[in-house]
Amino acid sequence: MYYNTYIHIYRRNTFIFLSTVLYLKNFTKKLFTLGIIFTLIIGMVGCSKPQKKKEVVLTNTQEQEKTIYDLNGIQSYEEIDSNAIVEMKKSMAQDENVFVKQMFNTLADVIGLLPEGVKTLQLSVFASNISTDDDFLIFSCTIPEDGLNNIRKEKLTSIEGLSKNCEQLYIDEIVSEEAVKNVIWPGAEGSIVYEAPEEKTYESEESTIIQSQTSSTQDFDKGYCDMCGDYGKMYQLVGYDLCLDCYNEYNVRCADCGTSLAFTDFAIKAPNGTWYCVFCGEDRGYSYDDIY
Repeated sequence: MYYNTYIHIYRRNTFIFLSTVLYLKNFTKKLFTLGIIFTLIIGMVGCSKPQKKKEVVLTNTQEQEKTIYDLNGIQSYEEIDSNAIVEMKKSMAQDENVFVKQMFNTLADVIGLLPEGVKTLQLSVFASNISTDDDFLIFSCTIPEDGLNNIRKEKLTSIEGLSKNCEQLYIDEIVSEEAVKNVIWPGAEGSIVYEAPEEKTYESEESTIIQSQTSSTQDFDKGYCDMCGDYGKMYQLVGYDLCLDCYNEYNVRCADCGTSLAFTDFAIKAPNGTWYCVFCGEDRGYSYDDIY
């Protein structure tokens, strides 16, 4: 009896032991399988992060490589001996103040995307909503090397800052003088092509107080203005002695070719206050006979 009981217990314990071994063996396989799956998941997650970073880098690189060809309205771009010639088409705003700001914003955008090797710029903007004629010019300017350097160095974007660095500037004549009040026209005081007045020096008409018979007081830089008659410091322009106010008033140049128009009737003034020589004015559709 005891022997049979012992055998029964032994068989039951052996069965439990073998079952336990098999269970642990299966459990180990499951753990191994789960470990492999977990490792693969971590690897996939780890690989995905660098890919996202790479995509961000590529996106930023593409933004940095934006060129002038990406500008809205660009028609043509040509670079000859470091001189950029740009033509664009823009919808002309009906409000003249908005139009003037729009043109100088366009100019700032063009300059911002010019290659570093460009030294001068010629920009022409044509209207896309007024006429089917591709040559309906509404804005143009020429910026010399010094002007382009100034704009880049000082990061100028305002109407004053951009216009004062132009050696040639044209804005459609339909705008009023009020709309272009912040424009510094080529040749005007503050412009990059402004010529400082030449001071006139000569002796005054007579001494003010005689200190002795052998000495007299002399004033070498003052006199009477040939135009207004005011007495003060004189500046010379085309043979005339002028006060500073008269000098700035008469020292005008053609906005297109830069010819001096001081003391000549051979000039045309556009409705927006822009001065042209007769040749350039007639090229723009003005008539010398109609104005004078």
